[in-house]
Amino acid sequence: MKKLNHPIRIWKQLGRICLIIPVMLITGMQIIATPAVGQEDAAPAIHIIMVADLKDAEIGVNVDFERWDREIERIELNTQTKPLVYKITDRQPKSILDACENLNVGPNDTVIFTYGGHGFNRTNGNDPEPSEGSAEIANAGSKWPELVVYEIIKNFPKRRGLPLWRIYKKLEAKNPRLLLVISDCCNEYTPTLLAAPTYTRGIEIEDYYKTLYLNSSGNYITSASKYGQFAFGNKTRGGFFTERLFKVLAKATTYDRSRPETYQPSWDQVFTEVSSTLIMEDEIKGNQQSQWEKIASNPADQ
Repeated sequence: MKKLNHPIRIWKQLGRICLIIPVMLITGMQIIATPAVGQEDAAPAIHIIMVADLKDAEIGVNVDFERWDREIERIELNTQTKPLVYKITDRQPKSILDACENLNVGPNDTVIFTYGGHGFNRTNGNDPEPSEGSAEIANAGSKWPELVVYEIIKNFPKRRGLPLWRIYKKLEAKNPRLLLVISDCCNEYTPTLLAAPTYTRGIEIEDYYKTLYLNSSGNYITSASKYGQFAFGNKTRGGFFTERLFKVLAKATTYDRSRPETYQPSWDQVFTEVSSTLIMEDEIKGNQQSQWEKIASNPADQ
């Protein structure tokens, strides 16, 4: 993520995570709500993995975390389904991959992965060491970023790259009904940033939320910027992409009398509008455009 005229270094001390559930303490991950039974006839469950680099206050990821918290409240209110939430802030790849691996996902479930922090694209040649999952990156055409993570080696944090595509493939293997993999980070090596607009919400429509989070299906992956681009944000507004995403979601899930009675929101519509409107922001001046793709899980879906 990028801050205008204020380059920052990404070699920072390793954060620690100590997160809780109502009854017991778990280190490395916060679990909120009760897991749903992953069976054919089970009610749909919503799993949300939230990963954030909260050590760098300049990029405003804490603001984005709060936005997701409010969205989770709205999801629960409007779908009558309490999401199972995992929060990971220690920036360690093992914590992230273990959270993905240990999900108990049923065929009717929704899985959402969201990341806010620093990112880069290894194909620029700026990463000092090869990143894990390089073969997977090559297979994906290197269009998706790598997340900046840290491994503990001899009691010191060592910077690494964790491919977003690797996370997508791990979650895709869980075969959820709906998969959303969302990253707000740079797709270029040098991290810096900018501000995003505010927005207001109208009257939320329960059916719209149920359409998006309970009745939609498919595997989606999206990133805040295309290959070679920065992602902008700041410490007061958070990430430009994340704020734009929630602005579009607010528009898609609130009452608008000009819409036809048959209107229903879709993730295709949401991600398309985010991409087309984000690049038009005055502060961005065409230098950041988000990308998204709906990927068929098997040839029959194509």
